[in-house]
Amino acid sequence: MYGEFLYMKARDFLDNCLPPSTSCGDCPPHEGAFKSVEKDLKDEDTLMKQFINCVTEGGLCPKYEFVETPNTFDENDSELVRGRLKADLALYHKDYAPRRIREGEPLKPRWDRMSLYAECKTQGMTNQCDPFVEFEGQKSVEATAEKRRDARGQITAYAAAMFARQHRTHLFSIVVLGESFRLLRWDRAGAIFTERIQYVEKSELLCEFFWRFNNLTRSEQGHDLSAEMITEGSADYALVLEAQRKAESEESYKLGYFKASCKDMEKWPWWKLRVDVPVEGASTRAVPLTSDSSSTPCSTPTNARFFLVGRPHFVADGMAGRGTRGYVAWDIDGERLVYLKDCWRVDAPGIVKEGAVLGLLKSKDVPHVPSLVCDGDVINAETKGAAGTAVVIQGTLTQGIWVAKADEPNPMKSHIHYRLVVEEFGQSLDHFENSRDLVRVVHGCLIGHAGAYYTANILHRDVSAGNILIVRKTLPDGKIETKGLLNDWDLSKETSNGNEEARQIDRTGTWQFMSARLLDNPLKPHQLQDDLESFLHVLIYEGIRFLKHNCDGMGHFMHNYFDRAEHDKHYAIGGQGKFKAIVDNDGITVSVLDQRRVPLEFKPPSFQAIITELFSWFRAFYTMQRTSPDPTEVAGDNEMPMLASDSDSEPPLAQAPLNWFPLSNQGPLVSQSGRPKQPNGNTLELAQKLETHQKMIEFLAESYEKSPWPVKDTVSDQLDPNWKPEDPSFVPITTGLKRSSKRSASQVEGTGSRQERKPKKPRGRSGTGQ
Repeated sequence: MYGEFLYMKARDFLDNCLPPSTSCGDCPPHEGAFKSVEKDLKDEDTLMKQFINCVTEGGLCPKYEFVETPNTFDENDSELVRGRLKADLALYHKDYAPRRIREGEPLKPRWDRMSLYAECKTQGMTNQCDPFVEFEGQKSVEATAEKRRDARGQITAYAAAMFARQHRTHLFSIVVLGESFRLLRWDRAGAIFTERIQYVEKSELLCEFFWRFNNLTRSEQGHDLSAEMITEGSADYALVLEAQRKAESEESYKLGYFKASCKDMEKWPWWKLRVDVPVEGASTRAVPLTSDSSSTPCSTPTNARFFLVGRPHFVADGMAGRGTRGYVAWDIDGERLVYLKDCWRVDAPGIVKEGAVLGLLKSKDVPHVPSLVCDGDVINAETKGAAGTAVVIQGTLTQGIWVAKADEPNPMKSHIHYRLVVEEFGQSLDHFENSRDLVRVVHGCLIGHAGAYYTANILHRDVSAGNILIVRKTLPDGKIETKGLLNDWDLSKETSNGNEEARQIDRTGTWQFMSARLLDNPLKPHQLQDDLESFLHVLIYEGIRFLKHNCDGMGHFMHNYFDRAEHDKHYAIGGQGKFKAIVDNDGITVSVLDQRRVPLEFKPPSFQAIITELFSWFRAFYTMQRTSPDPTEVAGDNEMPMLASDSDSEPPLAQAPLNWFPLSNQGPLVSQSGRPKQPNGNTLELAQKLETHQKMIEFLAESYEKSPWPVKDTVSDQLDPNWKPEDPSFVPITTGLKRSSKRSASQVEGTGSRQERKPKKPRGRSGTGQ
């Protein structure tokens, strides 16, 4: 979230973010409300207890209670929230506060139940651990000292945990710094924070905050009312149980996903989610977001559809951004399992909803892409007026607070809450059965990518391991049909009229899989060849983790080739490992046990042949291009049993229609100097193979059909999840992830010079922080 924090005066914060209702009455007396908090406390536990006592005895937030949990973590989040986060203080509604199971057992936080959290530091640690600065003339509001940066990383991780476990539009938090405090409001665009305010002697603002929070509606506190928690014994509870029985006819992996998501509703509540589907043919009119509202009025009539979900199948990392969550859901109307995507889409001119893109692709009969069931922006409320009924769409507020500066663009984007439902959902690409299976799936997705590009003028722009899924279907004869599904079209763009310029402030895509040229130049327009290169990186990424090879330094390789990112003033720069591998004749080199560098070699020769050949194409293409575009342009060693190429265990690969491909869709290939380069040998011929998808599709199909392939050549994941780079100045992305990871370019841009997330260390009783 580096660069996505905004400063606001506390009085303005209260009036804009917590406006008092007419029914809340007068705030209890604030004079001396916190006078019992001792000055210069050296012990954080004592500070927290005294703080809680003042809020409780003062009647400032009577519907809620603070719970102190600085040394315990929520065991329910051991897989979702990495680092086992420990909240100093959390405010819970009294009906949902955690209780002790056994006498003497410490209380544990519940991220799915807390209403807000507070981070506490003693007076002596204030200057070392204050996450922010607001001095006059200070260009950045984010403090840069290590402990202060770590403190900011902590509170950001806590906010992300609450968003991951709850259905929210926004949330509030407090930073207690000895005898002073700051207030914060978080949403998917960024966060707003106040100045540091003394509260022991002058407690009016803090008392007013608690009183107003106590009297806010659930929606005003940031709860998403389109998500209804299912309670045991309710009609919806019975529907979830019935759905598990009715879904017995679904593919076994789909049924398994759904049952696993509903395994324990005490740890992961079940929800009924509403999708607000626009009435077909109705016009849409959105009113610009204002600074005093987290919703956007819109005149579109909608029909509601409902879906039952449990634990999410996928949760994106981070706080600011799209915040994507994926669910295996039960469609109440259709009585079937579907995949529901809940996210915050970027609201900017020229950006089309993913559902509209999928609808267009369906109209063009593009294969290997999801089939749309329904979609819609999430409605926050309906209002009646002289012109009829208008709906209010859930949107972010923070970007609207930005005060324009002549030399700086607004670093925050407006986001709108959006849900999309599709028919298909598959397994992670990590579940490929053998190297031939991997090639089949990627080949199918390449065809889908080509269909979108040539028949609908759509460029995907986020080809990654996480966006390629395996869909398996049992045929009537009992055989299993396997195909690839190219997912997540929300970053795609139209390419008609040759327009391939950048559409947003920063790059789009998943960092590990972006082309070397995009990573090296943040202003480079995203082109077809960048996506084609991403398919190659997907093959390498999956191969290096799940196929046998000669690389002994897995962690270093993954970091240097996929993850490494250096930061300049405004952008993250990367791709050095990819660039070197492409332009060098040796291709990818890896370390072996005696520390020598040798070319990477995959044990399946047929798979290695594909990697080698594709590298030769991109090496030629890079040779014919300018390597530094003008920044002013917008922009086991045992022999394996082999599967003969004529085996009938899988049907032949489908081919893309030849009429998709133009004779040439690119301009002249250009050299480093900017002048047409005279071809050297077969360089031009190889580079031209990347002018369209056609040669890559044909090459993968030919390799799949004619090469001998191992029957079983996959191994367990070879990436040590505990490996960390020695140099913390680079951003680790893949490290620690068990499945295919997704880290957007914008997230990498926002991490600053190093990660700002740092799990809290357990405190001793003298607890002075970190």
